[in-house]
Amino acid sequence: MKYNWDQFFLRLTIVVSAIAFIVMVIVAQTYWIKWRFDPSYLGIRIQYWVEHGLYGLLGAGCVWGIYFTIRWICLGLKK
Repeated sequence: MKYNWDQFFLRLTIVVSAIAFIVMVIVAQTYWIKWRFDPSYLGIRIQYWVEHGLYGLLGAGCVWGIYFTIRWICLGLKK
C-alpha cells in the first residue's frame, strides 16, 4: 500500500497552523494586558510578531514550493 504523502502534509499543515494560531492568540492577550499600562510597548511587540509571522509564512511557502517542485519533477520522470 502506497502512503499518501499529500494527505500527510495537508494534515501536518493544518495542525501546525492551528497550534501557531492558538500560541499567537495567547501571546497577543499577554501583550495586550501589558499594553494597557505602557502603550509604547504594544507597537514594538506588534512589529516584532508581524515580522516573525511573515518570516514563518515565507518559510512555510518555501517548504511547500520545494515539496511540490520535487513532486512535480518525480511525477514528470515517471511518465
